[in-house]
Amino acid sequence: MDDRIWEAGWNRAQKLLKKGRVKTLYLASDADEAFAATVCAVARAAGISPDQTKTGDRLAEMAGVEVFTAVLTEVKKDQ
Repeated sequence: MDDRIWEAGWNRAQKLLKKGRVKTLYLASDADEAFAATVCAVARAAGISPDQTKTGDRLAEMAGVEVFTAVLTEVKKDQ
């Protein structure tokens, strides 16, 4: 996909949220409801509103992996 930096997975997303490095946080529209509620709560506490417009299959495609991806993070580039 262009020169954007992508990180797949919730554990990685949490670390990036804590460091203030999240440009966009994608949460699969078809993710488990309880998991999605947790992701939304943590993301919003960090000042990020997750984008829930894509499915897990689409996020996997964006990440370049072949498994369902519930969370995909676009990382802010170093200034």
